[in-house]
Amino acid sequence: MVVASLALFSSLAGSAYAAGIITGADIKDGTITAKDVRNGTLGTADLSRQARAALRQRGARGTAGPAGPTGATG
Repeated sequence: MVVASLALFSSLAGSAYAAGIITGADIKDGTITAKDVRNGTLGTADLSRQARAALRQRGARGTAGPAGPTGATG
């Protein structure tokens, strides 16, 4: 039981230690994809100038579509 407990705690501490020492410099360029990033964790400050400019660009507004049918009276 003691050996199992030591193994459990060392594995938990080891992964926490590894998470603390891995930095952006350790990650090879182009290896992180959208699948690797959790939603809501990146802000506009984390994006390049080009990405921020692409988000600001808007296309021309299209023409209005036909009116829908009138709904039931409430």
